[in-house]
Amino acid sequence: MLKYWWRTKLDNGWFLTILLIFLLVSVPILYIFIQIFNPPSDTWLHIQENLLTDYVINTIVLSIGVACLTLLLGIPSAWLVSTYDFPLRRWLGWWLILPLAIPTYINAAVYKAMLGSAVMNMSGAVAVVAFVLYPYIYLISRSVFEKQSQSVLEVAKMLGKNRWQSFFNLVLPLARPAVFGGLFLVLMEVLNEYGAVKYYNINTFTKGIFRAWFSFGDVGAAVKLSACLMILVFFLVGLESWQRKKQRFHDAAFSPKPIHRIHLKGIEGWLAWVVCFVPVLFGFIIPVGQLFYWASTIWEATSFPNMYHLIGNSVWVASLSAVLITLVAILLNYAVRLSRHVWGKFLSQVATLGYAIPGAVIAIGSMMILISIDNWLSSWLPSKKGFWLNATLLGLVYAYLVRFLAVGSNPIASGWQKISQNIDHAALLSGKRRIQSLFTLHLPLLKSNIVACFILVFVDTLKELPLTLILRPFNFDTLATTTFEMADDERFAVAGVTALMIIGIGLLAIFILNKWNKE
Repeated sequence: MLKYWWRTKLDNGWFLTILLIFLLVSVPILYIFIQIFNPPSDTWLHIQENLLTDYVINTIVLSIGVACLTLLLGIPSAWLVSTYDFPLRRWLGWWLILPLAIPTYINAAVYKAMLGSAVMNMSGAVAVVAFVLYPYIYLISRSVFEKQSQSVLEVAKMLGKNRWQSFFNLVLPLARPAVFGGLFLVLMEVLNEYGAVKYYNINTFTKGIFRAWFSFGDVGAAVKLSACLMILVFFLVGLESWQRKKQRFHDAAFSPKPIHRIHLKGIEGWLAWVVCFVPVLFGFIIPVGQLFYWASTIWEATSFPNMYHLIGNSVWVASLSAVLITLVAILLNYAVRLSRHVWGKFLSQVATLGYAIPGAVIAIGSMMILISIDNWLSSWLPSKKGFWLNATLLGLVYAYLVRFLAVGSNPIASGWQKISQNIDHAALLSGKRRIQSLFTLHLPLLKSNIVACFILVFVDTLKELPLTLILRPFNFDTLATTTFEMADDERFAVAGVTALMIIGIGLLAIFILNKWNKE
């Protein structure tokens, strides 16, 4: 009986695939969680008594402040672009996305150099981070608002409500689950933030992790801080899941009537333009303009051979990571599609939690696992002691896989949801094996989703800072690490050149993705 039960659980090769991927990407996170129960060190006791309260309070205040400001910037602009017609509306609809191409630490460095001590406080940090992250709210809100039925607004009008009363009483409550999902992404980015809080000297969990390791020299204390931060992340993940289950709204069975845009004239039209232009001004135009000014002052003196080396390193590691994550995402989602095991979908969801974990936490967990593997390999090959995986390109790419698998998995999963199971049944009846069906049927249908997966992972990897700083190989510099280091040393002119390279590559990737989706 036991043998039959065991065989029933393990004979499904697709479930084994899910299980292996789950173990591969979950080990660093599980390691961090286990460290909570280790005996405390003197450094940890010092942090617990003197610093931990500041870390908790500052992290919460920064998160709440950024959440409120991103909602204030993202929702009104999305509503205006979706339901009204005013000067330059179409252009602003595209421009409002552009701040996503700017890493938060670059925006923070620009405003620090321009405004000095006036912006180097909690309010300044909230503003510079929110002006970069509000597109998460804007994109999701706009998508929901544009799909709202005109019938909803007509019913509200019959009840005597104007356009804005309809928005607050009907449209916004209907959009709340989706908006909360965008807000969850914003909060995850805030918890991952290191550059901005480092520049503005704000003690958050992420900054505390770096301080415990590099200043106090206590990896154990850094691991315990990572574990505390991970508990906060899991709380937010649970809250987001609960909110999604509690609030579910569906369109009627008939096709919704498209919203008729109202043309705003005169002062109303220009007020709408101002509301939508302000986030673009402070989130993209001013930072990029300042970066161009800095770059122009030293353009001829810049060491271009070194710049080419930085670009090569950045593009190489981002491309390698994007290819690996795309392949793993395809394999994972295809296994979930075919596996009938009750635990298959659950394990796949847990395997993609890495994006919710800050990069510094994943870096610490991955580093400890890689060091353990290095020690084990060295014990078998004592003549070749050294770094096998830790502080190597392979170890860095592995950590990117743990963190960004969710980024790559979501477009692939979305594409497969639109492919009927009847295609699989027809392929089986025609004598095709599962692997043959994957290459001949599914992958051609998922072509646009695969491109989206690659580009999204490529851009996120290119901009990632905390994880790269901790795990990069010795003497391996990227555009992100060089920009951070130059800005931290107040060498803003050089930082301007490398920052423009990051923004340029990010904008190019966004343009290619948008062009591909239209085609």
